[in-house]
Amino acid sequence: MKTAMQELIDSLNAELLIKNKNPQLNEWYRMAIKSYILIANSLLEKEKEQIINAFENGWNWNFSAEKYYNETYNNENTNSDSRL
Repeated sequence: MKTAMQELIDSLNAELLIKNKNPQLNEWYRMAIKSYILIANSLLEKEKEQIINAFENGWNWNFSAEKYYNETYNNENTNSDSRL
């Protein structure tokens, strides 16, 4: 099983392979994908820490997973995409 960030990186790498086969695409598009891959890779350690913290804090049976998520990531009733 892969984490969400690992799946994102795989998807971006696949997109890059497809786009590299099309020389008519702008170089800026390929550079943007490469930048996204670098950013996602840099976040893997943070994601690992978050998963470990969730597991370690998950032994509290009187605490809901959704409440933990909302309190930990300050996402209660918010959308992760600020444009929506």
